[in-house]
Amino acid sequence: MRVLKKIVLAIFVILIIIFAFQNSNTITIELLNWGATFPLSILVILVYILGMTTGGILFSVIKNLMDPAHKKKATDHEVEN
Repeated sequence: MRVLKKIVLAIFVILIIIFAFQNSNTITIELLNWGATFPLSILVILVYILGMTTGGILFSVIKNLMDPAHKKKATDHEVEN
């Protein structure tokens, strides 16, 4: 199983490198008076990482708001300490 994970990781890294070389042309993004120029591949990777981060945070916030049992466990744990 370890070997399979290493093979899948190696293939993934190779695909990322190929993607970066094939999408090296630059793109300019603008917001109000601010602008920045990035290679397309870097911008796609940054947006992907930003989406994973915000999605994970949003999911955990919603889960904590919707799960009253989690609140009770946290309160009980605080009382014990």
